[in-house]
Amino acid sequence: MSRRAGGEAQDLGAGKRCSKCKATKPRAEFRKSSGAATGLGSQCKTCCQEYSARRKLRPEKFVTEKACSKCKATKPRAEFRKSSKAADGLGGQCKTCDGKVKRKYNYGLDTSDITGLYVTQSGRCGICCAPLLGRDCVDHNHTTGAVRGILCGTCNIRVGHVERLARDPMLTVNVADFLLPHEPDPSVRIVLEALKAAGEARAKAETQDQPEPRKPSRLALFRAA
Repeated sequence: MSRRAGGEAQDLGAGKRCSKCKATKPRAEFRKSSGAATGLGSQCKTCCQEYSARRKLRPEKFVTEKACSKCKATKPRAEFRKSSKAADGLGGQCKTCDGKVKRKYNYGLDTSDITGLYVTQSGRCGICCAPLLGRDCVDHNHTTGAVRGILCGTCNIRVGHVERLARDPMLTVNVADFLLPHEPDPSVRIVLEALKAAGEARAKAETQDQPEPRKPSRLALFRAA
Protein backbone atom coordinates (compact mmCIF):
# COMPACT_ATOMS: atom_id res chain seq x y z
CA MET A 1 0.00 0.00 0.00
CA SER A 2 1.37 3.43 -0.89
CA ARG A 3 2.06 6.09 1.66
CA ARG A 4 -0.90 8.11 0.39
CA ALA A 5 -3.16 5.07 0.49
CA GLY A 6 -1.90 4.24 3.96
CA GLY A 7 -2.64 7.80 5.12
CA GLU A 8 -6.17 7.57 3.79
CA ALA A 9 -6.70 4.29 5.60
CA GLN A 10 -5.48 5.90 8.83
CA ASP A 11 -7.87 8.84 8.34
CA LEU A 12 -10.80 6.50 7.83
CA GLY A 13 -9.98 4.40 10.89
CA ALA A 14 -8.31 6.38 13.68
CA GLY A 15 -9.65 9.82 12.75
CA LYS A 16 -8.23 12.69 10.74
CA ARG A 17 -5.60 15.36 11.25
CA CYS A 18 -6.75 18.96 10.82
CA SER A 19 -4.61 20.91 8.36
CA LYS A 20 -5.09 24.10 10.41
CA CYS A 21 -4.67 23.23 14.08
CA LYS A 22 -2.73 19.99 13.32
CA ALA A 23 -4.78 18.06 15.88
CA THR A 24 -6.06 14.56 15.14
CA LYS A 25 -9.80 14.44 15.74
CA PRO A 26 -12.67 11.98 15.17
CA ARG A 27 -14.41 11.91 11.80
CA ALA A 28 -17.47 13.57 13.32
CA GLU A 29 -15.41 16.73 13.90
CA PHE A 30 -14.97 17.28 10.15
CA ARG A 31 -17.47 18.42 7.55
CA LYS A 32 -18.25 16.19 4.61
CA SER A 33 -16.56 16.93 1.28
CA SER A 34 -17.39 14.91 -1.83
CA GLY A 35 -14.24 16.14 -3.59
CA ALA A 36 -11.81 14.82 -0.95
CA ALA A 37 -10.37 11.32 -1.07
CA THR A 38 -11.47 10.65 2.51
CA GLY A 39 -14.88 12.25 2.03
CA LEU A 40 -14.04 14.86 4.69
CA GLY A 41 -12.84 18.45 4.61
CA SER A 42 -9.23 19.30 5.41
CA GLN A 43 -10.05 21.52 8.41
CA CYS A 44 -12.05 20.57 11.48
CA LYS A 45 -15.37 22.22 12.26
CA THR A 46 -13.87 24.34 15.05
CA CYS A 47 -11.25 25.87 12.76
CA CYS A 48 -13.86 26.47 10.03
CA GLN A 49 -16.14 28.26 12.50
CA GLU A 50 -13.27 30.41 13.78
CA TYR A 51 -12.34 31.36 10.22
CA SER A 52 -15.93 32.28 9.38
CA ALA A 53 -16.19 34.43 12.51
CA ARG A 54 -12.95 36.28 11.69
CA ARG A 55 -14.07 36.83 8.10
CA LYS A 56 -17.39 38.37 9.19
CA LEU A 57 -15.58 40.76 11.54
CA ARG A 58 -13.05 41.97 8.97
CA PRO A 59 -13.15 45.77 8.69
CA GLU A 60 -13.23 45.61 4.88
CA LYS A 61 -16.74 44.15 5.04
CA PHE A 62 -18.05 47.32 6.62
CA VAL A 63 -16.75 49.86 4.11
CA THR A 64 -19.38 52.45 3.26
CA GLU A 65 -17.71 53.75 0.08
CA LYS A 66 -15.09 52.68 -2.40
CA ALA A 67 -13.00 54.09 -5.27
CA CYS A 68 -13.87 52.71 -8.70
CA SER A 69 -10.89 51.13 -10.46
CA LYS A 70 -12.10 52.51 -13.81
CA CYS A 71 -13.30 56.09 -13.28
CA LYS A 72 -11.35 56.54 -9.98
CA ALA A 73 -14.39 58.18 -8.39
CA THR A 74 -15.26 57.38 -4.78
CA LYS A 75 -18.84 56.14 -4.60
CA PRO A 76 -21.15 54.58 -1.98
CA ARG A 77 -21.14 50.84 -1.41
CA ALA A 78 -24.52 50.50 -3.15
CA GLU A 79 -22.94 51.68 -6.44
CA PHE A 80 -20.85 48.48 -6.71
CA ARG A 81 -21.93 44.97 -7.54
CA LYS A 82 -21.35 42.19 -5.03
CA SER A 83 -18.34 39.92 -5.50
CA SER A 84 -17.61 36.93 -3.28
CA LYS A 85 -14.01 36.84 -4.55
CA ALA A 86 -13.10 40.35 -3.36
CA ALA A 87 -11.92 41.01 0.19
CA ASP A 88 -14.52 43.74 0.72
CA GLY A 89 -17.26 41.78 -1.04
CA LEU A 90 -17.56 44.35 -3.86
CA GLY A 91 -16.52 44.43 -7.49
CA GLY A 92 -13.65 46.61 -8.66
CA GLN A 93 -15.70 48.79 -11.02
CA CYS A 94 -18.80 50.77 -10.16
CA LYS A 95 -22.10 49.79 -11.77
CA THR A 96 -21.90 52.65 -14.27
CA CYS A 97 -18.45 51.71 -15.57
CA ASP A 98 -19.27 48.02 -15.49
CA GLY A 99 -22.40 48.67 -17.58
CA LYS A 100 -20.38 50.67 -20.12
CA VAL A 101 -17.93 47.80 -20.57
CA LYS A 102 -20.72 45.24 -21.01
CA ARG A 103 -22.63 47.43 -23.46
CA LYS A 104 -19.51 47.95 -25.55
CA TYR A 105 -18.73 44.23 -25.55
CA ASN A 106 -22.28 42.95 -26.10
CA TYR A 107 -23.77 45.61 -28.38
CA GLY A 108 -20.84 47.68 -29.66
CA LEU A 109 -22.26 50.84 -28.05
CA ASP A 110 -20.12 53.56 -26.49
CA THR A 111 -21.16 56.45 -24.28
CA SER A 112 -22.15 58.68 -27.21
CA ASP A 113 -24.42 55.96 -28.64
CA ILE A 114 -26.18 55.48 -25.30
CA THR A 115 -26.57 59.27 -24.94
CA GLY A 116 -28.12 59.41 -28.40
CA LEU A 117 -30.67 56.74 -27.48
CA TYR A 118 -31.55 58.64 -24.31
CA VAL A 119 -32.06 61.85 -26.30
CA THR A 120 -34.16 60.10 -28.94
CA GLN A 121 -36.43 58.60 -26.27
CA SER A 122 -36.46 61.78 -24.16
CA GLY A 123 -34.99 59.85 -21.23
CA ARG A 124 -38.00 57.54 -21.03
CA CYS A 125 -38.66 53.85 -21.50
CA GLY A 126 -39.48 52.99 -25.10
CA ILE A 127 -42.65 51.11 -24.07
CA CYS A 128 -44.20 52.39 -20.83
CA CYS A 129 -42.66 55.90 -21.16
CA ALA A 130 -41.58 55.85 -17.51
CA PRO A 131 -38.48 57.95 -16.72
CA LEU A 132 -35.26 55.96 -16.99
CA LEU A 133 -33.45 56.09 -13.66
CA GLY A 134 -30.11 54.66 -14.70
CA ARG A 135 -31.05 51.00 -14.12
CA ASP A 136 -32.14 50.61 -17.72
CA CYS A 137 -31.67 47.79 -20.21
CA VAL A 138 -30.48 47.90 -23.80
CA ASP A 139 -33.08 45.95 -25.79
CA HIS A 140 -31.93 44.09 -28.91
CA ASN A 141 -33.21 41.55 -31.39
CA HIS A 142 -31.90 38.14 -30.34
CA THR A 143 -31.98 36.92 -33.94
CA THR A 144 -30.23 39.79 -35.73
CA GLY A 145 -28.46 41.36 -32.75
CA ALA A 146 -29.71 44.84 -33.75
CA VAL A 147 -30.29 47.29 -30.90
CA ARG A 148 -33.91 48.46 -30.73
CA GLY A 149 -33.75 50.98 -27.89
CA ILE A 150 -33.62 51.38 -24.13
CA LEU A 151 -36.25 49.91 -21.82
CA CYS A 152 -36.85 49.82 -18.11
CA GLY A 153 -36.19 46.50 -16.43
CA THR A 154 -39.87 45.57 -16.19
CA CYS A 155 -40.62 46.22 -19.87
CA ASN A 156 -37.48 44.37 -20.90
CA ILE A 157 -38.87 41.26 -19.21
CA ARG A 158 -42.29 41.83 -20.77
CA VAL A 159 -40.78 42.03 -24.24
CA GLY A 160 -39.12 38.66 -23.73
CA HIS A 161 -42.45 37.04 -22.86
CA VAL A 162 -44.22 38.67 -25.81
CA GLU A 163 -41.50 37.52 -28.23
CA ARG A 164 -41.83 33.97 -26.97
CA LEU A 165 -45.57 34.05 -27.55
CA ALA A 166 -45.11 35.54 -31.02
CA ARG A 167 -42.70 32.77 -32.03
CA ASP A 168 -44.79 29.90 -30.62
CA PRO A 169 -48.36 30.01 -31.98
CA MET A 170 -49.62 27.05 -29.96
CA LEU A 171 -48.30 28.65 -26.78
CA THR A 172 -50.32 31.75 -27.67
CA VAL A 173 -53.44 29.62 -28.11
CA ASN A 174 -52.88 27.85 -24.81
CA VAL A 175 -52.40 31.13 -22.93
CA ALA A 176 -55.62 32.55 -24.42
CA ASP A 177 -57.57 29.38 -23.60
CA PHE A 178 -56.33 29.54 -20.03
CA LEU A 179 -57.23 33.21 -19.49
CA LEU A 180 -60.53 33.50 -21.37
CA PRO A 181 -62.77 31.53 -18.94
CA HIS A 182 -61.61 33.73 -16.03
CA GLU A 183 -61.65 37.15 -17.72
CA PRO A 184 -64.77 39.28 -16.97
CA ASP A 185 -63.67 42.40 -18.90
CA PRO A 186 -65.21 42.31 -22.43
CA SER A 187 -62.46 44.49 -23.92
CA VAL A 188 -59.76 42.17 -22.61
CA ARG A 189 -61.68 39.14 -23.88
CA ILE A 190 -61.71 40.66 -27.38
CA VAL A 191 -57.91 40.98 -27.29
CA LEU A 192 -57.47 37.41 -26.02
CA GLU A 193 -59.81 36.03 -28.68
CA ALA A 194 -57.87 37.90 -31.36
CA LEU A 195 -54.60 36.46 -30.05
CA LYS A 196 -56.09 32.98 -30.04
CA ALA A 197 -57.34 33.36 -33.62
CA ALA A 198 -53.97 34.65 -34.77
CA GLY A 199 -52.17 31.76 -33.06
CA GLU A 200 -54.49 29.19 -34.58
CA ALA A 201 -54.09 30.72 -38.07
CA ARG A 202 -50.31 30.72 -37.84
CA ALA A 203 -50.19 27.17 -36.47
CA LYS A 204 -52.37 26.00 -39.36
CA ALA A 205 -50.17 27.80 -41.90
CA GLU A 206 -47.00 26.28 -40.43
CA THR A 207 -48.59 22.81 -40.61
CA GLN A 208 -49.52 23.30 -44.28
CA ASP A 209 -46.02 24.55 -45.14
CA GLN A 210 -44.40 21.38 -43.81
CA PRO A 211 -43.50 18.92 -46.61
CA GLU A 212 -45.38 15.67 -46.69
CA PRO A 213 -43.40 12.68 -45.42
CA ARG A 214 -41.92 10.60 -48.22
CA LYS A 215 -43.59 7.25 -48.72
CA PRO A 216 -41.36 4.28 -47.96
CA SER A 217 -40.11 2.27 -50.91
CA ARG A 218 -41.25 -1.29 -51.62
CA LEU A 219 -37.86 -2.57 -50.51
CA ALA A 220 -38.20 -0.78 -47.15
CA LEU A 221 -41.70 -2.20 -46.68
CA PHE A 222 -40.44 -5.68 -47.54
CA ARG A 223 -37.58 -5.40 -45.01
CA ALA A 224 -39.93 -4.09 -42.32
CA ALA A 225 -42.22 -7.06 -42.84
